[in-house]
Amino acid sequence: MLKGAAEKSVKEIIKQLCEWKKLEILEMNIQEDHIHYTKET
Repeated sequence: MLKGAAEKSVKEIIKQLCEWKKLEILEMNIQEDHIHYTKET
């Protein structure tokens, strides 16, 4: 389940990966069992 601390951790990991790959996150929506995000390359 992606709630609470797990949700925050996943969000931070995705942000760090996108920064590393020089991608911009345009939108992110984390649900209990899946993630949607839009990025710009």
